[in-house]
Amino acid sequence: RVSPAFFVFGKRKSRFCPTSPQFVPFFLSHPSLAFAPFIPLTQSSPLQSSASHHAQQVQQAVRVSSPMAERVLVTGATGNTGSYVVCALERNGVPVRAACRSTSAGRRAIERAKTTAKPRVWPESNRSHCRDQPGQTGVEYVEFDFERASTFDKALEGVRVVYLVRPPPMSNVKKQMLPFLAEARAKGVGHIVFLSVIGADTNAHIPHHKIEAEVKRIGFAFTFLRADFFFQNFSTTHAREVREDRQLYVPAGSVKVAFVDTRDIGEAAAVCLACPHQHRNRCYTLSGAAKLSYAEVARTIGRCIEREVVYKSANPFLFFFRYCWRSRSPIYALVVTLIYYSQRWQKGDQTNDLPTLLGSPPTSLSAFADDYKEAWM
Repeated sequence: RVSPAFFVFGKRKSRFCPTSPQFVPFFLSHPSLAFAPFIPLTQSSPLQSSASHHAQQVQQAVRVSSPMAERVLVTGATGNTGSYVVCALERNGVPVRAACRSTSAGRRAIERAKTTAKPRVWPESNRSHCRDQPGQTGVEYVEFDFERASTFDKALEGVRVVYLVRPPPMSNVKKQMLPFLAEARAKGVGHIVFLSVIGADTNAHIPHHKIEAEVKRIGFAFTFLRADFFFQNFSTTHAREVREDRQLYVPAGSVKVAFVDTRDIGEAAAVCLACPHQHRNRCYTLSGAAKLSYAEVARTIGRCIEREVVYKSANPFLFFFRYCWRSRSPIYALVVTLIYYSQRWQKGDQTNDLPTLLGSPPTSLSAFADDYKEAWM
């Protein structure tokens, strides 16, 4: 539940982010894989629209009746970012509809998120538009599934802005997500805020690139949030090895990554959803405050829990066999190995987009570790 993109193998999910194009053909050959972030490819994408062509399409888009939507629809409301998006919108008086497969699960997820959220004081330019609308405040929960068209009508009623998250198993964009986007367009949605990934603008092989292209083609105004790797990987995916072995064990070498906190992404997305006109047709790269090595992460976690935690850059073959034993799935283990090994070639940009949206610096590694230390105790 910690990454904007996952790999899915049948019913087993792996929460990691690939970063190298070297193994793109392998992933493309496997129909059950859902893609995650990659290093940007050098060639330009044939799916990208020219600025003038897209401007024409946006002019033909459905109307946005006011600077703030009547009600914002948040897909993936039980997820790592969606739950924090809902919390931030509700806190700032923005009417929000939480779309989830189970409304009871949605309520529980958002209540949990409220206990760990990091509320921000939004920049005044955003806060000035976030005022309660009588009779529409609070969170409305609605049952929703991208693959069940019967759930679209109720979810989209009275909505002009949508927070779009690609569900991990969905790699066939045209079959699994385009029907919802088409219905949203027909129902009057004018703006899509999409949680994308670093490199989606130049890597035509990943679903995020295709979704961005479809959003433009259909004629929505858009905001693309291209996020880096999540801090929360360490409090979930790697929590067991830190807790039991006191180590981070991945074949990533000495690569440095601008890890970002999912709570910050939720706040940034909420800012864009509350005032979509200010972020119309913009792309933001959401990266953390600093690029960090895995060794730095391990030391910081160790200081936080007052135990020594070390980073071991694993031999990729030994790492593969270890995860074969843990997961009982050679395919899963192979992909996890390739993901981490390929991080050595990651070239993600670090930007000021996140602090600009938040009006304050991103969450630091030490602050994240202090908030989540119980995961490693």
